[in-house]
Amino acid sequence: MTIAFRKITYFVLISTFLMLMFGSGHILAQDRSPGKKASAGIDINALEQETLARQNKTPIAKVGEVVIPHWMFDNAINDVVSKKNIANHPAGRGYQKARAEIMENLINMELLFAEAKRAGMSLNKAAGDLRTGIIERSYKNPEAFATALARAGMTREQYSAIWQQQALVNLFVTEKVAARVKISDQELRALYEQVKGTFKRPAQAKASHILVKVGKDASPEERSQAGEKAEKILQRLKKGEEFAALAKEVSDCPSATEGGDLGWFTRRKMAKPFSDAAFALKESELSDIVATKFGYHVILKTGDRPEGVADFEEVKPQLIETIKEVKIPEALKKCLAELRKKVKIEAYE
Repeated sequence: MTIAFRKITYFVLISTFLMLMFGSGHILAQDRSPGKKASAGIDINALEQETLARQNKTPIAKVGEVVIPHWMFDNAINDVVSKKNIANHPAGRGYQKARAEIMENLINMELLFAEAKRAGMSLNKAAGDLRTGIIERSYKNPEAFATALARAGMTREQYSAIWQQQALVNLFVTEKVAARVKISDQELRALYEQVKGTFKRPAQAKASHILVKVGKDASPEERSQAGEKAEKILQRLKKGEEFAALAKEVSDCPSATEGGDLGWFTRRKMAKPFSDAAFALKESELSDIVATKFGYHVILKTGDRPEGVADFEEVKPQLIETIKEVKIPEALKKCLAELRKKVKIEAYE
């Protein structure tokens, strides 16, 4: 297929917030300047107390009864100013645009977080701690991670709480907001007719196989024994034994659990000797022994698809995802608009 479908980001309207504040490469970048060493031996507790003392806890916004402290905004705007080379001046157009986006994201996070809790959803503290632990392991030691957090203006507990909040909001958007999205078969077929010219498909075959595995360092004697085993399997099949049952019994391929079924594949997906044999077979025809670098195969051809345009049912899952890419952000916008009507929001300079 020549068309590429992106994985949906349900959180498109608010993910920027976490990227800017707590997940960007800049704000938690390790200091790799020549001559500087990781901060081993520092008092992490004292460092965190210093960080808390520096934080500007003046409200930057209030969402319902929840106060958003200024330090959260400061972390984000400082990172944007640094990365995008924006003049750090309140009158600058770039600064004002960044400020508006950050404020919107801060408020959106709180709106959705509160709504998730009202909906009875919850996650234990482990969700944030897990993410924090993963990131911490990329640092030389806990002290180096604590130093990076201090530079970013937050403590480990605050960092973990933010990731826990994001996890719950993502869960809410996925399970509650995305669930509102309805897609009709008529919509899918209309989209298919519009873009079906892009669904070009090479010729495909469908087959099952039984593999007698041969290691790359196998001796000539071992190869001969494997070949004899494959020949006995082929004779059993020619005498009428059911292919799937025999595959489950004797095949060395993981596909044995599926009766040897490999599904649909193109010529380029399989080893050349295997593809050449599979594509040369007629449907329901059994191959002779086929040798590849993996060992000896017996192949049963189960389907043929000529080169052409994929039909509707083949691409229906991709069509659904494509429509969701439009509808889920729309549903999220609508949800946020509804929440803003219900909750008093104050934003301060």
